[in-house]
Amino acid sequence: MKLAKFCLAAWSAVLFVFGGKAAGALPEGYTAEAWIESSGNQWVNTGIVPNATDRVEMEFLFPGGKATAVDWHCLFCARDTGNKNTFTTFWGGMQNSGKFRVDRNATTGGASGPVIADNVRYVLSLDYGTRVASLTADGAATTAPAFPNDTGTFTAGSALALFASHSAGSGLNATSAMSNLAQMRLYSFRLLDANGTARAELVPCRNASGVAGLYDTAR
Repeated sequence: MKLAKFCLAAWSAVLFVFGGKAAGALPEGYTAEAWIESSGNQWVNTGIVPNATDRVEMEFLFPGGKATAVDWHCLFCARDTGNKNTFTTFWGGMQNSGKFRVDRNATTGGASGPVIADNVRYVLSLDYGTRVASLTADGAATTAPAFPNDTGTFTAGSALALFASHSAGSGLNATSAMSNLAQMRLYSFRLLDANGTARAELVPCRNASGVAGLYDTAR
């Protein structure tokens, strides 16, 4: 059963990741779903602070009508106040030529990668340590977004948020002001360290009460 059969408006304004189970399985009372989708009003606080050498692997899709919007959509964001110690990636809408923007450490990236299309399933890998990226679109390799020329070592200035950006730094919490909320469907999200060990492996699911969220099978 796909998550679309549930009312997205029933989500709380802030969705927190479920967590605390050995890798590889959801606990009793949780049901895996194919994907989770934000209408542009929800975001997720993973509670994990990324390191400069971590890698993101995620699978996502922008539903119909979103790829031609002018608004920015943030895929994920961890940063200090003032866009410092940043581990953040946007899809910039038509304000950014319909392309990605990858920010690293103290540097804002430029428009790079392909022009994003509606209803295309993307698999994105961004290695913040080696600054190497890859991207497939509906299973076919395509131009990957580029990292800025910033090789500095850092620890992200906040926990990692999905579906939105912020400038709250280490004070990120349920009442933080969020911006650039993405209207995006998320199939999977992994955060791995430099050795390839999963720090987070987020599975779309619902709990016994039917509340939608992400369960972290790596913690």
